[in-house]
Amino acid sequence: MAFLFSILAGCFSVFQTGINKNISQTWGFTSALFLNGCVYLVVSLLLLAVVWMRPQWFPPMYHMQGSGGDFQWLWLLPGLFGFCLVTGLTVASQSLGAMPTFILCVAAQITCSIAWDLFMESKPITLMRAAGALITFVGVFISTR
Repeated sequence: MAFLFSILAGCFSVFQTGINKNISQTWGFTSALFLNGCVYLVVSLLLLAVVWMRPQWFPPMYHMQGSGGDFQWLWLLPGLFGFCLVTGLTVASQSLGAMPTFILCVAAQITCSIAWDLFMESKPITLMRAAGALITFVGVFISTR
């Protein structure tokens, strides 16, 4: 299931960016971002309500836990990063096109994920992981020329 979600996330990010680009050309960029934010908020609230009313339908990671006292300011960063991702990909795709935008995005994701695994998860950089990253970077170089 995790592989499917990863593949869908990659596809949806391309579709979202392309549609945002079209909305931006009709309504303007900030209106497109606002519409995205509203839809995200509504869907998140619906999911929250369903999980709250029917927790048995969902795996434990979806269940409500903790309290407001557990809050840390660092938890605001994922929302900010998501906003920057949506904004940045839309802006980049208008100048570069979809393929270079997402190839560069994937290259940056690989670089950051290697650093995250190494420094945050204490997972070493193996020869196979390094080789895979290098092949990807060669592909980035070739496809953006």
